[in-house]
Amino acid sequence: FRVSLGDFIDRGGKVYLDNSAAGGDRQKTIPLVITLPEGQSVPAEQIVSAS
Repeated sequence: FRVSLGDFIDRGGKVYLDNSAAGGDRQKTIPLVITLPEGQSVPAEQIVSAS
């Protein structure tokens, strides 16, 4: 899914760096934990890859 970080922040979301995630290389990928207040949602676009 593709979402905008700004959409989370605009709705009161909090963003935290996830230092425990093994997948992030800190160059191109930075793992984050993002929370939203209860009852809030953000628009998301599903990305379909051609196989």
